[in-house]
Amino acid sequence: MSGNGNGNGNNNNSGNNNNGYQARNNTPDRLSVMSKGEAERSSNVVTGTFSMQYVSINTLFDSGAAYSFISTSVVRKLNLTESSHVDVSVSLPTGKLVHCNKIFKGLPLKIGEAIFPSDLIEFNLGDLDVILGMDWLSLYKANID
Repeated sequence: MSGNGNGNGNNNNSGNNNNGYQARNNTPDRLSVMSKGEAERSSNVVTGTFSMQYVSINTLFDSGAAYSFISTSVVRKLNLTESSHVDVSVSLPTGKLVHCNKIFKGLPLKIGEAIFPSDLIEFNLGDLDVILGMDWLSLYKANID
């Protein structure tokens, strides 16, 4: 999945109950969904397999996505409960608008020996498990090479 994020991950809006995850100017985040195989074959993206609660997680690092996402299948597999409500709209290449409203905060993504608490929005990602977007990359000052 890659995309052009128009959202603002900073929560400067008190009392709006969206935890800073509402797209600026109500413009939806635009995403192009790609499969795990497409991501692995592409020279433009970085993928890896990490772990969360001892489960292997196929992860895509995407500097074009404003937000970070977790697949519905992983939410079910890990029996996660929603931490908070968000209001994020995602525009698919087909033109379909998908509204996301569940965020899971502080999920322990293990990369190597380090744990990175991650706030992930539920979205149907197909065969990818997690997409780490600019909110995560900025928070952890990550560089994609």
